[in-house]
Amino acid sequence: MRLLEEKDKQEYKKFLESHDRCNFQQSLEWGNIKSSWKKEVILSEDKDGKIRGSLCVWIRKFPIFGNMMYSARGPVCDLYDEEVIKDLKYLIDKSLITGVSINEIDNKLVYYSVEKHKKDGKVVYIDCPHCGALNEIPIGSKKRCEYCETIIEHKLEK
Repeated sequence: MRLLEEKDKQEYKKFLESHDRCNFQQSLEWGNIKSSWKKEVILSEDKDGKIRGSLCVWIRKFPIFGNMMYSARGPVCDLYDEEVIKDLKYLIDKSLITGVSINEIDNKLVYYSVEKHKKDGKVVYIDCPHCGALNEIPIGSKKRCEYCETIIEHKLEK
């Protein structure tokens, strides 16, 4: 694994454009919208240096709390590729990715907040319309996005 460098940007763009799991929020262009955040792209490569997986991570420094990191709609990879899974497990074990685990049976990513939602049913999960981050919101209420402070609302159906 390594971080994306300037010389890799075209190859990364081609990788995203050709991958089934690609999402705009994992693209370099998304950085034009998220100008107050620093981005780093973590690459997983095969033995020939070809990109086989990636994770675009957004980092924002907060004066009191330090750095906050998140990744919207990532990773972009084949979740059945054993080498990519090893790289993801490494990032999880080092706490570089939090709120997620890998189901050992089918290699699916399990997001803790989604699992919690399935158990209690008292909250909904809504993507922020501004930054795309997944937010937990009590049913029928409003709250600010945990990442960009945009107000997100869940309206009860009448």
